[in-house]
Amino acid sequence: MRLARALVALAVRRSPAADREDDRREWEAELAVLAAEGRGGPALRYAASLALARPRGGPTLTWRGFRLIVIAPVVATVALFLGVVPTRLASAVLGADTQTSLMAVFAAGLAVAAGLLGRRWAVRVGTGWRILAVTVPGWAVGVLFNAGTASPASALQVHAPAFLVFFAGLAVALTLAGRLPRFGSAAGAAVALVAAHVATVVMMALSAVPLDFAYAPAWLFVSLTGFGVGGMPPGDALLVWDVTGFDTYLFVVFTGLAFGAVLRPPAGAAPSGSSRPAASGAR
Repeated sequence: MRLARALVALAVRRSPAADREDDRREWEAELAVLAAEGRGGPALRYAASLALARPRGGPTLTWRGFRLIVIAPVVATVALFLGVVPTRLASAVLGADTQTSLMAVFAAGLAVAAGLLGRRWAVRVGTGWRILAVTVPGWAVGVLFNAGTASPASALQVHAPAFLVFFAGLAVALTLAGRLPRFGSAAGAAVALVAAHVATVVMMALSAVPLDFAYAPAWLFVSLTGFGVGGMPPGDALLVWDVTGFDTYLFVVFTGLAFGAVLRPPAGAAPSGSSRPAASGAR
């Protein structure tokens, strides 16, 4: 019976938090009845069925949280990186200088897809926890991505502070959007845009690349499109893109993911899954 009790304890831990105490009492009482009757085999089968049963009502809270915190930002980053292939093929037809702009279009489309994914994988917890779930992992993935594609030193000294500025601003944007029922999304998007601008300027300033800071307000646009603006010194647009790389595209994609996950949690989803696991009776 010791093994049966251990299996029941495992099933209790897998049970939704709201039902855990009721499940424990019910299952332990059933196990006690079987043990009192000397039915060791049925008791073990009953306990095993509880431990192995898949909870009804969708993924557990732990799995939903893992999907949002770990899988979603990694999938979004990998998808953005793979966007180099179709944009390069398209630029071979449209012109080599169009790839950067095509990447911006690709990132915008990916942001919409990431928003839908974030909404589908959202976790019904407090708004503050959801904001942390999309900003802290996003910062970590952005820094690790730069450490792998550029250099660890550059990732820590240049890109990490810029991502910190952006995700801090994004957290403010999400908070503001959640508190303004009518114009929250528009206000949040405006704040996120400002955060991306400031983060881009921080990135360029920390890179020590000699640029005319009079054009700093245009650097986000330049990094996304590859186009210079009137009066910008020749070659500055290329220098901006060399420093920012994929970062500003990641800003776009992570904004979509965050808005989908934080502002539009799936309707009707219980915080931790209220349905109990099905287990066949032993008697």
